[in-house]
Amino acid sequence: MRHHNSVRYYLGKYQRWFLELYGSKRFRSHMPSVEAFFKLYPHKKYLQQFSLEDLDDYGIIKRRTCSDITAAIEVSRVRTFFKWCIEHYNLQIWNLVEKTPRRPVNQYTRKNKKAFNSVEELKAILKASNCEELKTFIISDICDQIPSGSRVPRKLRKAFRVAAISIGLDYSIADLRAAIPKLRVRILQYLDKELRDALLLEAKPNSNSETTVNLASLDVGTPIVDSGDAVMGVVRIN
Repeated sequence: MRHHNSVRYYLGKYQRWFLELYGSKRFRSHMPSVEAFFKLYPHKKYLQQFSLEDLDDYGIIKRRTCSDITAAIEVSRVRTFFKWCIEHYNLQIWNLVEKTPRRPVNQYTRKNKKAFNSVEELKAILKASNCEELKTFIISDICDQIPSGSRVPRKLRKAFRVAAISIGLDYSIADLRAAIPKLRVRILQYLDKELRDALLLEAKPNSNSETTVNLASLDVGTPIVDSGDAVMGVVRIN
């Protein structure tokens, strides 16, 4: 029976070894990452058929649905399996454990990692979401009311992801939280501009607008509009 360098053969041995050494809890979190990698390449039956490019592609696919940190963890678990094969069976697959620079960004990776420096995009995401709990969490986080490094509930992570994708943004709530220090500055700048614009608009004279002035000692009668469209008042002194 041919099993040399067979993925199925060595994966089975690795699973038994890992379960015995680390226990079922860690096994359940670690092994799905390794199995998911090999499911992407059902036509490759032997370890020597894989390359670093396959590992990189796996990372790119993972980054479509999770953060860069999570994707890196997923890839490292697969790399751990290949290292185990080398250490325990002296397999000549050193090329699979070498570290190489990541390939240039392509259509699957995020196009702009500084997106949340834009207050407009954050407003669009909040508007697209129907989850009030998510909106409250984000506002509290921006106001520094959420402890740094605290875990975001799964429900809120999913709600944010759905809202972002619905308006064409490929970001997770982890990306937002990483940008919050800069985002606070942007929000202050945005509010400052809004306030200045509002004050300038209020101070600007407008000949076509009607202004009502309440004077305690005067009884303002029926307004009379002159030919210049300026509003005047008939005043009766009490």
